[in-house]
Amino acid sequence: MFLGQDGVYKISGGLDGGANLNIEKVSDPIQQYIERLSLDALPSAVGIYSSQWREVHYYCSLDDGYRLDTGLIFHLDSGTWSTRNNKEYGVNCITTDKDANLIYGYWRNYDPIDQTQVNKGLYVISRNRRGGTQKVGSGEEATYEDGFAPASELRTQWLDFGEPFVKKQIKYIYLYVLSTGHQTPGLTFYKDRDWNNGVPGEAVIMQRPDHYYQPVYTPVEPGLEDSEAVWDTAQWQDKLLTQIRYAVDQKAASEFAFKIDVNEPMVIMGYAVELTSKGTETIGGRKK
Repeated sequence: MFLGQDGVYKISGGLDGGANLNIEKVSDPIQQYIERLSLDALPSAVGIYSSQWREVHYYCSLDDGYRLDTGLIFHLDSGTWSTRNNKEYGVNCITTDKDANLIYGYWRNYDPIDQTQVNKGLYVISRNRRGGTQKVGSGEEATYEDGFAPASELRTQWLDFGEPFVKKQIKYIYLYVLSTGHQTPGLTFYKDRDWNNGVPGEAVIMQRPDHYYQPVYTPVEPGLEDSEAVWDTAQWQDKLLTQIRYAVDQKAASEFAFKIDVNEPMVIMGYAVELTSKGTETIGGRKK
């Protein structure tokens, strides 16, 4: 695979034994980012493949081209893309070791999130849900400092439910998730292709509302003491498919979308939208 001026391309096949050499563009799902690539800074972009994570990473500059501010990640097993805010990660150069761990060089002296000084150095991308630093000084033992928890965002496409000219009153969103304790992901609702005026949803925990609490080992908040698990006493439980309902408080929309923000592990299996419609159509074009 390689990153070009107009997209990411995959090369397959070969020249031996009559095989065909094929080039396929695979970046159509993230075309909105490709169109914003800074062509002047494109030679500074970096890319790497990790056989351990089965991912291809590209870090590039968008818009003004000042820094490698955006990561474009291709996941081989699912054939999908995700993006990363490289202003949080700070990848400047990247490689892999013999075990295919992703190791990168850090370019910031100041962390705007923690508002603290940080050391430039080598970092590794892992499945740890928090950023962190290991510091080793002359004659000192290694010290480990936890950093911020990288935020994850899932944003749906615009949904018109087959009739973009008909207004719909969205009543509820149902998230189908694997239960993940007491975290409260943030949901924001949008209408009619306007990403600037979102309506926040209510805060609910990722527990089944009509069952006993599943025990959790993390510290619990006041009022949730019944769910606190005790080592060697609590029974082990599998993750359960949990249906969480969110009420949507916004006016009727021709098209609808929502966004989920989380800082902790969360597995989303799908979602459903409950709506009603009286058949009201989009009003006529605006005049003077």
